Amino acid sequence: KHRVYCSEACRLPRMNPCTGTCPVCGGPFETVRRSRYCSKKCSSFAGKLLLTYNMSMSDYWALLESQDYRCAICETSDPGSQGSWHTDHDHSCCSGSTSCGQCVRGLLCASCNWGLGSFRDSPAVLRVAADYIEHRR
Repeated sequence: KHRVYCSEACRLPRMNPCTGTCPVCGGPFETVRRSRYCSKKCSSFAGKLLLTYNMSMSDYWALLESQDYRCAICETSDPGSQGSWHTDHDHSCCSGSTSCGQCVRGLLCASCNWGLGSFRDSPAVLRVAADYIEHRR
């Protein structure tokens, strides 16, 4: 099994404590467990990305950076909800609860993710809704 360590010092036996930077939240941490994350919450987030969307943390950060750390739709810098961005993907691409990773469209704030879901990811329904709003002002 290939193990990844946060630093060369951490790789050495009985190096306590190990310090590093969490790849999820960017926060510093000190641990004797040789974990790469500052908390179970961050570890769970990284695991969910990999299992659900076939995305690594470096893929996630590259995507967020390409979006200028903003929502891909409304361009807010606040992810809302519990402070994490929602991974938007094309539900018609992959059946089941996991994604191939190729159909990830972007990272969204909680409101935009909820909005797309409410309109069933349908461009036609979204266009009708936009026309409705524009003509009912």
